[in-house]
This record gives sequence, C-alpha cells and structure tokens, in this order.
Amino acid sequence: MKRRFLGRYNDLVTRAAVYETDNALEVDQQENFEIARKRVFFEDVLLVTMHEKKPLLAIFTSFAFAGLLFLIGAIDGGSAGAVIALFGALLLAYGIARIARPDTVITVFGRRSRARIRFSLRRERAHRLYDELCAHIRRTQTEVTANDLDQNDSVREG
Repeated sequence: MKRRFLGRYNDLVTRAAVYETDNALEVDQQENFEIARKRVFFEDVLLVTMHEKKPLLAIFTSFAFAGLLFLIGAIDGGSAGAVIALFGALLLAYGIARIARPDTVITVFGRRSRARIRFSLRRERAHRLYDELCAHIRRTQTEVTANDLDQNDSVREG
C-alpha cells in the first residue's frame, strides 16, 4: 500500500502529517514524544469542508516584534538603527501579508476521527486537493453502496 503525502496541520502542541492511501486518509499525529496514527476511511467520511482561517498568533507576534524592532531602531539611531528598523518593516509586511492572505484549511470528518490540512500560501493547491478528495470519497462511497445492494435492490444484512 503506497502512501501519498497531502499536507500538514501544526499548532502549538501537536504536529500532524496527512497521507492518502488506497482506502483511507492516515494522520500521523505527534504530541510531545508520542506518535499516534489515525485513519479516516473514505467509506466512513461524513463531511469534507474547506474554509479560510486567519492565523492570529502569527499576525500578533509579527506585529509585536516589528514594534519592538522599530522601538530599538529609534532608540539606537544611526545606520544600525536603520538596519534594525528595516527588519521591523519586513516583519510588519509579513503580518500584513498574513492578514491579506489567510490560511486555507481542509477538514475531513469521519465517524470517529478527522483529518485536517492547512495551506498557508498555496490556495490553488488547496482547491485542487479539495476537489480530488471529494471526487475520491464520492466514488468510494458509491462503490460501497453499489456492493451492498443485491440483485433485487434490497440492502444486504451484515
């Protein structure tokens, strides 16, 4: 069974890598020193969503450090202060860019687990992956439904 890497979802405590296999999405989740593997089977998927989320921590952190560097540059003055203020301007531009272009998050909800993938800058890739996942899940669930039907169009028990 071959695994294809789809993306990551990281937050302050956990790091998750999402892979696609033939019949499921595998989530390798690392919390501190423990690694857990969870699966979201395509036939058990209940909902697939895609939404945009502003990374507030990154925005506030970049603005805070930009303000601090501007303050240090103003106090220091001269050419060293200008260089420090330039770094502050770069952090300020990064914070504005994160406001203008929020993260795109794809979430696949199963019966007992979920898989999330975050795309910071590659919004087109997120839309393409969302379309691929929806088509693959729809195809798998259609095959499972067709296999469960008998010749008389009655649902098979078990």
